[in-house]
Parts: sequence; C-alpha cells; structure tokens
Amino acid sequence: MQIVKFKGLISLISVFPGIIYITNSYFLQNDSIIDLVIALTISIIIAFIAKECAYRISGAQELRDLTVLEKGKNLLKVEDLKVFYPLVGGIFRRQIGVIKAVNGISFEIKTGETLGLVGESGCGKTTAALAILGLVEKNDGDILFHNKTLPISYSRFIRQKIQIVYQDPDASLNPRLRVFDIIAEPLIDLLGIIKKDELRKRVLQLMREVALKREHMDRYPHEFSGGQKQRIVIARALATNPELIILDEPTSALDVSVQAQILNLLKKLQKNYGYGYLFITHNLAAVNHIADRIAVMYLGQIVEIGDTDQVFLKPSHPYTQALLASRSEVDMKNRDIKFIIQGEVPNLIDPPTGCAFHPRCSSDVRTKECEFDLPHKIKIEKGHYIWCINPPKQ
Repeated sequence: MQIVKFKGLISLISVFPGIIYITNSYFLQNDSIIDLVIALTISIIIAFIAKECAYRISGAQELRDLTVLEKGKNLLKVEDLKVFYPLVGGIFRRQIGVIKAVNGISFEIKTGETLGLVGESGCGKTTAALAILGLVEKNDGDILFHNKTLPISYSRFIRQKIQIVYQDPDASLNPRLRVFDIIAEPLIDLLGIIKKDELRKRVLQLMREVALKREHMDRYPHEFSGGQKQRIVIARALATNPELIILDEPTSALDVSVQAQILNLLKKLQKNYGYGYLFITHNLAAVNHIADRIAVMYLGQIVEIGDTDQVFLKPSHPYTQALLASRSEVDMKNRDIKFIIQGEVPNLIDPPTGCAFHPRCSSDVRTKECEFDLPHKIKIEKGHYIWCINPPKQ
C-alpha cells in the first residue's frame, strides 16, 4: 500500500469538515470565539489521529541494520520456466504464433552464491530475470523462493527481498530527485518509514556501504560519474534488506577500471551479508571474476551449467566452446581475430528444428540427428551438465 505517502492529503481531508463547520458557524450562526477555538482544536486532533491511523495501517516497519544471511541455504529455485510472447498479425490483430523467449530453463541459487547467466543478446536472459521479479507473466514452470512457490501477485515482503540493479544507471535514476530521495523511496514505499531523521540516518548508512560520502546525499544524478551512479542504484537495492539481487549487466555501461570497482564492491557486500546474486551478462571476463557457477543460454534454453572452473576450463557444449573461443584478448604479437561463430542467431519467430544450435555448430560430434532430435541432459561430472544430442569426445 502507498497510503503512507499521502499522509498530508489524509490530514487535509480530515481537517476540511472542521473548516466548513467553523466557517458556517462564524458567518451564519454567529457563535462565540470560544466555540470556534474548540471546533478548530477538535479538527486538528481528528487530523492527527487520521494521520497516525494511516501510518499504522500502511504496515510501517522499524529500521533494522542490514541482515547477515547464513550462507549455503536454499534461496531461489527455477524449474522448467517458460515465458512466451504472443505474436499478432493480420487485419484483426489476431495471435498467429508465439516467441519462445524462455523455453524451459531450470537453475537454483543459494545464499552467498552468484550464478552467472551468460549468452548472446536476445537469448532470454533479461526475460528470465523479469519473470523472477514478477514483471512478466510466465506461461509455465515454477519459481520457488525459500522453497515456497511465488504467487502470481507478489506481496510487499517479496518485493523487499528480491531487488534488481539495471544495466543503465542513467535510466534507473530520476534526474529530478536528489540522491537522498532516490535511496529513501523504497524505505518509504515498502517499509513505511516516514520520520526524516530515521530516513537520513539509514540513507547515510547505505551510502557508506557503497563508498559514497555524506556530501553526496543532497546532489542530483547528473553531478555524478557513471560508476558513482551505479553505486547509488546498488544502495537503493540494499535499502529494504534484500536476500536476492538480480544484476542485469550492471557493468556494461561503465569503463573497464570502473567495472572492476563495481564488481569488487558487489563481492564485498556478498561476503559481508550473504546475498544471493543472479549476475546477467555477456562479459565473460566479468562473470569469471564474480560468479561461483555459470549457466550458458542460447535461444531461450540453457545449454550448459556448472561451476565457473568447470565451464571455463572444461567447456563441453559446442556453443560454450565457441563462445569462449571467440572472446577478445589483448595480444600484441597476434592481432588477428582468432575465432568467429559462423552464421547468425536464428529468428525466434521461426526457430530451427531439433537442436537450436545445429545450423551454427562446427563440433566433431555433430550428426544428422541434431537437425531433428531435441537435446537432452548429459552429465559431464558432478554439478556439470550440458543439453546436447551427442556426448562430447573425452
């Protein structure tokens, strides 16, 4: 509920009948000054009571220090998640098909753990995140938070515990609000905190957690660098004591040196408080630095998942191998591009039959069956799986 935001309006409405009564008494009934003072006093008392009732009804909570989570506990579990977007056409704008943005992915995240979700642009990474946040409707599958299925409509408690840091800090921050107002907004909306001294104290604490200073509190977003803006966004995400933070390419709009600062800050916060991270990116160097496990997505499906060392040192799916081979590295002796994935990403409106990657696959184990059969789960080693037609050569 947002009722606490309108406490001033509620107070005004409560006083309004008293003002009408006083005006009517003074001009029409010629009551004494004492009667008018009594009526005004009663109106003020009613307004104060109405404001307090609004404050209590809103479910206002006490400010608490950032919670330290016990690491290794089940936090998020996604099972066979599917998100399809309707494809409409024709004169009458009827549905003529679907775009399978996310097509049956499964993974889990524990407290104190970072899962890196990597893949090319358009493979469904952000759509999966939006489904977890309840911002897009899922067509099938389950999303469990602390082993409980999330409802269709999220409660304020769930909104507090799952937060997101978006890719572009400029688009995430209201240019007309000061930093104090930006960080205090979730404290007011979700926790119902309205006392100015409490808000300023908590905002200052959050700013210090992300290495911002007191003098930054009353400035506007345009007065900060890109890295500082992203720190403000992170501080806002921490405001409600979250447990899961979705990081949707949080460093892609930043310089390389600033990227390292933000990644180190995120690792420090996770170490101190045990947050679970879903780190979405196409930057392999960044995910190698921060992630404990990696899930590789292609065309709406996970094709490989495992520990970071397993995926980077022993990539087993042809797409993962191609993705790692195509990453750019600084080499003054050899400036040629070493590897390029052949072909274009298939159209989601008309995806290929069989394995979605078979038109671009250059693996030695590729067979005719890849064009017709659907991939199945293959165990490489403990915790390391791929979805393919044929097992890789040992």
